[in-house]
Amino acid sequence: LEGLKSISDYRYIFWGQAMEMFKDYPVTGVGQGAYILQLPNYLVSQRTGFGQVDYSGSYYLQVLSELGLPGIILIISIFFILIKRVSGYFIVRRRSKIFENKDWILVSLFISFIVMLVGQIFGPHTNFDEIQLTFWLIIGLMIAYVKVEQMNSRGNIRTLKISNCIRFNLK
Repeated sequence: LEGLKSISDYRYIFWGQAMEMFKDYPVTGVGQGAYILQLPNYLVSQRTGFGQVDYSGSYYLQVLSELGLPGIILIISIFFILIKRVSGYFIVRRRSKIFENKDWILVSLFISFIVMLVGQIFGPHTNFDEIQLTFWLIIGLMIAYVKVEQMNSRGNIRTLKISNCIRFNLK
């Protein structure tokens, strides 16, 4: 426990308060953006003897305390669907052996996304606009890349079918 205290910058206190908020409001949470507003009340009521007010230091605990169980389930579901979709894209590309150099863009975005998912457990303040912008920009770029490539693939297949029909009609 002392090791955690020495490297956490008292983050364990904020984590504990986030869990207390979740216990008090498991379905609704304390409200979007209200963790930092409710924290002083919890620090006093829990008699922590700690007066510093800061974000929870964990994206997932922040969401859990602010949006409750439905909010964390929704966020984790979005991340799971995104991971499944991008992984599925890579599996299809690998099986059909059409992995192209430009697909490395998606690989790098996907690695950045996974690193940010892990980093948001213990990482820097995830409530900073710069971090949120970067995180959701990476997500948007991954979705756009996969969607554009899927549309291109479908367009090429239609073109092949059309040319096969034309060839068939000409014979």
